[in-house]
Amino acid sequence: MPADAVAPGFLSGTAGTAFLLARLYGATGDPFFLEAARRGADFVRTVSAVTGRCAVVPHHLPQGRDLHYLGFCSGSAGAARTFYELYRVTGEAGDLDWAERLAHGIVRSGVPHRRTAGFWNTACQCCGTAGLVELFTGLWAATGRERHLEFARTLADDLIGRGTDRDGRGLRWYQAYRRLRPGEVSADTGYMVGAAGIGAALLHVDAALRGDAGRQVILLPDNPFPAIPVPLAPPHLPA
Repeated sequence: MPADAVAPGFLSGTAGTAFLLARLYGATGDPFFLEAARRGADFVRTVSAVTGRCAVVPHHLPQGRDLHYLGFCSGSAGAARTFYELYRVTGEAGDLDWAERLAHGIVRSGVPHRRTAGFWNTACQCCGTAGLVELFTGLWAATGRERHLEFARTLADDLIGRGTDRDGRGLRWYQAYRRLRPGEVSADTGYMVGAAGIGAALLHVDAALRGDAGRQVILLPDNPFPAIPVPLAPPHLPA
C-alpha cells in the first residue's frame, strides 16, 4: 500500500482496532471502549460500498477504494467479525445486520467459482477460501440459518477440490498468496497462509455438519462466533 493509505480492514486496519475495543467493552463494561469501537465501526460502514443488502469493504483509501478483498485480512470476512463482536457485547441488531450484509456481498460476488481482484488464487485463512469458510460456519453457529452452513459447505468442497496429493503424502494447496505476483506460487504449511489453517477451517465446518454427533471446537480468540456445533439462535429465525 502507499505510505499515506488508510486501511479499514481487520489485520492491519480500523476493523481490527474496533474489534479489540469492543472486546474490551465486553470485558470491562467501560463505555469509553464502546464509544471508540463504534467510531471505528462507523468508519468501516461509511467507506464501504453498499448495494441493497450487500456490502464490500475497500482494501485501502483513497487509492484502493475499488479494490474489495473478500477474505479475513483486509476484506469482508474480517470486518464481519468486528460487527458480530459488537452484536455479541451489546445485543444491537444493527450490528448483526451489518455482518450479514458483508456475508451477502461475498455470496453475490460469485465465489468460489468466480475469481475477482479481491479473491484470486488463494486458499488460506488470511485472504482465501479458508477464511470465508470460517465466516459462514460462524454465522451459522450464531444464527442457525441453514443458508450460511450450505455456503460454508460449498466453499469447503471447492477448497478440497483444489488440494493436490502428488506423492501420496498428504494434501497441498498451491496458491499465489501475493496478489501482485500471480506467478509466484507456493504450497505453504502455516496457519494464516497455509495448510494448517485450511485444515482447521475444514475441521470446523465438518463439526458443524455433524450436528448432535459433532465435537466441540475451540476457536481462537479473534473468532467471536459461538462454539461449534451448537447454534445459539432461536429456532424461529428464517432460513
